[in-house]
Amino acid sequence: MKRPGAFYGIGLGPGDPELLTIKAARVLRGVDIVVCRPSYEDARRPNDVYRIAEPYLRAGIRPRIFDHLSNHPGSARAKVFLAQAAELVKCLKAGKRVAFVLAGDPLVYSPFIALAVKVRELLPSAVIRVVPGVSSMQAAAAAASVPLVGRARIGGPPDRLLVVHAPESLGDLKSILREHDTIVLFHVGIVFRAVVAALREAGRLGDAVLVEKASRPGATVTPARELGREVRAPRHGLMIVSRHRPAFRS
Repeated sequence: MKRPGAFYGIGLGPGDPELLTIKAARVLRGVDIVVCRPSYEDARRPNDVYRIAEPYLRAGIRPRIFDHLSNHPGSARAKVFLAQAAELVKCLKAGKRVAFVLAGDPLVYSPFIALAVKVRELLPSAVIRVVPGVSSMQAAAAAASVPLVGRARIGGPPDRLLVVHAPESLGDLKSILREHDTIVLFHVGIVFRAVVAALREAGRLGDAVLVEKASRPGATVTPARELGREVRAPRHGLMIVSRHRPAFRS
């Protein structure tokens, strides 16, 4: 009897190979097909995340690069997206175990989410599994020594943590900064100047840090108040805005 196929979303962590989980390594050893995103520098090559997974794969497995993972109706990208989902369904029907390897966690601002939903729509019986990973949010907090959520003092009220996609939250950013103790802003690059301006206007510039390449070589932690107009917009960065001060940073 042919074994059922399975579609895995595997979080490989924020970039440090040592943050790969034991479970992720075990699942990778058993898959037949690996899917990844393309490199920023060359769309024909796998991204850096794939290199973390590669040592755990069986010999002969080559990555399938999925780009244009957008499901906006009517767009050219949507057609590519549908074709990629259909390709996965074909593999699952053939009993293959497919892993989509991703940076961070598969359920935190990840293209795996939309793809898994479409696979389920096309094949209701599909076996879909998620292997969680350390998110860039956690790695950035560790790099900056900033608690994400907890109690600032014993007996005090619990903090409120909000995770937002910066480009889609600019209109609400002022109220967000007023109402929450800690905010994690993903994908700040394309709206970098506007975010810094909002922080300054809200009086929270001193609460914010920009973390780039958390857990990877060349990682940096920069207080937002030190970000001048000449600073380039970050490609791989997020911001943490927190009323906590990193008192235990060495």
